[in-house]
Amino acid sequence: MKNMLAALGILLFTSAAYSSEVKAPFGLTWGETKNQLGAKGVSCNYGTKRFLTCHESAQEHDSSKGTLKSCALSDSRGKTLPRPVSFGKYYSLAFDSADRLHCAYVVSDRMPNIFSNAVGAKGRALYVRVKSNLIKKYGQPTTVNDDFYCIAPNDCKNWGSVWEPAGGGKISMYLSEVPEAFRRAMAMFGKEVPTGTGNLELLYESPEIVGTDRAREKRRRKLEEAADDSGL
Repeated sequence: MKNMLAALGILLFTSAAYSSEVKAPFGLTWGETKNQLGAKGVSCNYGTKRFLTCHESAQEHDSSKGTLKSCALSDSRGKTLPRPVSFGKYYSLAFDSADRLHCAYVVSDRMPNIFSNAVGAKGRALYVRVKSNLIKKYGQPTTVNDDFYCIAPNDCKNWGSVWEPAGGGKISMYLSEVPEAFRRAMAMFGKEVPTGTGNLELLYESPEIVGTDRAREKRRRKLEEAADDSGL
């Protein structure tokens, strides 16, 4: 009996040690306005199209998932953020119609041959390190795919982990190869990006915006079911 109580105590302590909801990263707070961030010294190029919404990563973009406004940090590497991350190369923030912060995104420097066992060690090591730090704060990811492989050159599957704590919010992390379209675009400017180049992406979404997104999806499904029932 004592052993069972001790085990239960350890379990409860472990659960309590993890954050029940996704906190805003980089020393920021969900709901902060653009003016409040500006007062902190956070410098943003508002209205930029570098990252369209917080629902967009290199993986996918569904324009029906809201109309959040985004900005890329003017200083690129996030030097004006209270707590930038060591691997950060580009940062983006996204706001709702009331100019409240709901999403934050960071991408690392591009790394060569991230799918190569030998040359890609740097990218893999970064992924493992960041994932380990997130596990310490939020526990094991809800969804994970660490089976990184290539079907053919420039056709590689991502390493990825997603956290969705019970208290709300979402964190998506991917180690992925840059798209062929990006490589072609860079080539037009005389900048060659070798095949197999990739980076680490990290996207944080607030509990409020994830809840809104799920409610929107639920309404959409109900409308589709109603249409099916009516024979449309």
